This record gives sequence, structure tokens and C-alpha cells, in this order.
Amino acid sequence: MIYDNGTSSLADILDVGTCLEGRGIKMVGYKTLRDLTMLCGLSETDITALAENIERRGYRTLTLPKGDDLKPWALYAFDAASLSVYLASHSVLLRSQDWPDQCDAFVRRLAMDWMPQESAVRKLIDICFGNFSHETSRSDMSVPLNPFQPLSLHR
Repeated sequence: MIYDNGTSSLADILDVGTCLEGRGIKMVGYKTLRDLTMLCGLSETDITALAENIERRGYRTLTLPKGDDLKPWALYAFDAASLSVYLASHSVLLRSQDWPDQCDAFVRRLAMDWMPQESAVRKLIDICFGNFSHETSRSDMSVPLNPFQPLSLHR
């Protein structure tokens, strides 16, 4: 499934923690603040309530800027329990690419860097977001049926 921003759907952040297509858990999602206000019609108070609702369900939220900008850009939601296990199982790959393997730092890095398809961590990121339609984006990397098993590179 591919989640699109630029729509009034809240699925990208509300589906966090759910099993998708019988393939894995959606560990991370985000919605831009612009979409939340302009397309979803949410006020700042509504956005705060949405974040609190997500956190009551047992997930974490962060409102983060994009890149070097300091003003808030998007609301991120993530399942810290499954994400921490997943990142730990891929810590060698993440560290080799100078990516953090701790949840908060990983999600903050997602807000800072857009990774090209050929990046060694792109497929891992796609899996975190539940974007299983991108499985063919890296022909040199196979995705295990168990997402907590390390990705394998074919060179």
C-alpha cells in the first residue's frame, strides 16, 4: 500500500501499529500540517487532540520541521515497540549508512532527509512506512517475510 500526502485521508498516521496486507506492521506515518489544516480542516487544537488520541492508543508522536527549517512541518506517528525491534535488527546496515538505530532519532532523521531509491536504507524506510509496493525498488535487496529478520544485500 502506498500512502499519499496531499489528500484529506488520515490513514497514514491512523494506520500506525496495524498489520497491512498480511505483510507487516506499519511502524511510521506522517501527515503534513498543511494537509491537516487545509485538506482535513483541522485546527491547531484538533491536531493536538489527534496527536493525543494516537498516543492514548500506545504510539508516539512528534511534530517535526522538514530539513533545516525550524518551523513545524508534519505530525509523525510511530509504533515505538515494533520500530525499536525492527531498527535493532537492522542496526548494522543503519550504522554503516550513518543512520540512527533508536526510534526518536530515526524518525527525526526521516524528517530531515529524503532518501533516493538507490539508497541502502530506502527499502528499510519503505517497510517502516508500510509502503510494500516499493519492494521492487531495490533489485539488490531481498525483503524477508518476517520484517524483523535483517534485509539481505545481493552484490
